[in-house]
Amino acid sequence: GMHVTSLNRLERGKTNPSTTRLAQIARELNVQVAELFADEPEDHGTVRLVGYVGAGAAASFYNHDHGELDRVNAPADATLDTVAVEVRGDSLGPLFDRWLVYYDDVRSPVTTDMYGKLCVVGLPDDRVLV
Repeated sequence: GMHVTSLNRLERGKTNPSTTRLAQIARELNVQVAELFADEPEDHGTVRLVGYVGAGAAASFYNHDHGELDRVNAPADATLDTVAVEVRGDSLGPLFDRWLVYYDDVRSPVTTDMYGKLCVVGLPDDRVLV
């Protein structure tokens, strides 16, 4: 419910939000208010599980309004933007069944260092592929 201009001003420290607004932002991001001011998340323990990757390597997102299905162990380098999808089945190969794919790196357009790498890709039609 916040205009992008207001959010940008907050991120750059150009405005001071009210305690009510801070509580709303923290709730939406699923973090404690103190974490909004930290360079790194206070707890690297868990991240949001936001979907499953099945046949055809397309991610299926459920409970989209809440933005998470569960919480899973976070990798050591997790940020506030890190989320995970769980591989279900053998569409990526039998070894990958039940593996977690973590992501938060966004590059647009695709860069050459991504060629041949396992990537999570969002398409214009809202499909997400691995």
